[in-house]
Amino acid sequence: MAGDRPSRAGRQAPDQAAARLTPMLAQYLEIKAQHPGALLLFRMGDFFETFFEDAQTLARVAGVTLTSRDSKSDNPIPLAGVPHHALDTYLIRLLNAGLTVAICEQTEDPAQAKGLVKREVVEVISPGTATTPELLDGASGRFCLAWRPTGGGKGELGPGAPASGWALLDATTGEFRCGLERATLASLCQRHPVREVIVGEDTDPERLHIWRAALPGVVINPVNTAWFHPAFARRTLLDHFQVATLTPYGVEEAAREPAATAAGAVLRYLSALTLKRPAQVTSLQFNAPGDRLVLDEETLRNLEVFRTFRGERGPGTLVHHIDGTVTPMGRRLLEQRLAEALTDLDELNGWHAGVASALEARAWRADLRAGLRRLGDMEQIGRAHV
Repeated sequence: MAGDRPSRAGRQAPDQAAARLTPMLAQYLEIKAQHPGALLLFRMGDFFETFFEDAQTLARVAGVTLTSRDSKSDNPIPLAGVPHHALDTYLIRLLNAGLTVAICEQTEDPAQAKGLVKREVVEVISPGTATTPELLDGASGRFCLAWRPTGGGKGELGPGAPASGWALLDATTGEFRCGLERATLASLCQRHPVREVIVGEDTDPERLHIWRAALPGVVINPVNTAWFHPAFARRTLLDHFQVATLTPYGVEEAAREPAATAAGAVLRYLSALTLKRPAQVTSLQFNAPGDRLVLDEETLRNLEVFRTFRGERGPGTLVHHIDGTVTPMGRRLLEQRLAEALTDLDELNGWHAGVASALEARAWRADLRAGLRRLGDMEQIGRAHV
């Protein structure tokens, strides 16, 4: 239904009436109309083809040749394609360029088809929701952030403004957290490996411009505003977890409604993209404001915790310098601890005691690290078998 589309953004193929449409092109345009905000990769034999504006975008971003269909006619149709066996290579380029991609497959054997081969979109992938290992870069998390701001017109929180709601969802592992903060969007994206932010379509254009200028490496996508309606978002969470109340997840009380709303919106977004219930998401954690030390955007930037002054990850950052982890799970936990340090003394004392014991037991620690190296990414493996 229309309410499950990620966004109404995007334009239809130009000059459709002037183009001489074959049944196949008519099928393409019908499917494209269902996913106007995504670049549609349309399976035709051994290739994924694109037409019209999508073809021009694919040629420019992925570096493939732009040709045309009916080149001798008065209205040639731009055409570009990629081999199906090299799809992941081109998907990486498209996602890194901030594009959302819809994969349209042939759903019947062409040899047995009577007339036009049936096709349908089997998956929609956005920069913040990719899960295939070949599309991921490094061991860090890959979060999609839903943001429900409550501040002024420029995206900053005024002195008396209530806390904004946020939710982080890593589709690769199912990690799902939400919270309330009097913070800016930029500070959240500094603390976490956010690849994509979703906000309501009714967001003020000036706000979007300011956010995009401040976060050049993050895709900011306006999505269906209804997903951010408190009642709709609450129903999304209740239906997904098959519960009657959100009390077990810490977001039942009215004061935490903005956090629950953001959580429901990002969960609905992931469901709409994958076209199925995200079974890897099995729980939701509410981050209480007082149980951790939250570093602001300026501090994270000045200390180069996750990014250098030039905005680059990797060498030159604090996390790169101290990272001695041997598993992707350990790397993600390290980043989480640096982003939001624990403040509960009892919990900290338990951690310190465990670290001290590990340091003293040198042989045991070496055996443990050797075993951990053979594990792989257990969180992603678990998601794949859900």
